[in-house]
Amino acid sequence: MSAITKMSALAFIFLTLWSSLLCSIPSDEQETLKDIIDSLTNLPSDWTINDLGNGCTWEGIGCSLQDSVTNLSLSSRNIKGQLPDSLLKLKSLSVLDFHQNLLDGTLPSLPNTLQTILKVKLLNVERNKVLRD
Repeated sequence: MSAITKMSALAFIFLTLWSSLLCSIPSDEQETLKDIIDSLTNLPSDWTINDLGNGCTWEGIGCSLQDSVTNLSLSSRNIKGQLPDSLLKLKSLSVLDFHQNLLDGTLPSLPNTLQTILKVKLLNVERNKVLRD
């Protein structure tokens, strides 16, 4: 292995570790992401329980500068299951867009709570089998 290859490998490892230190979702929001992974199928491949702290880098997730989840947008992906009640822990959530999937179950008082408390500007679960209480 050449010196340049070794330096490149070390630089890659350093940058990977550095980025993981800079981007860390709060632990209560990591629990919510775990609940989503446990509740739904057909999520993007980068949604893994082993990498919860780096959820801001996952497909379909947007975060604030403080690494709080602000956006969950995964439409038209054949995602199946029920959205967990722990979505309420995403205090900075402003966009929840899971339209045109295969979600089922209910959103118990979730829309009103999200709109008034959690600053949600867009709640889109149309073309699913989700019911509102």
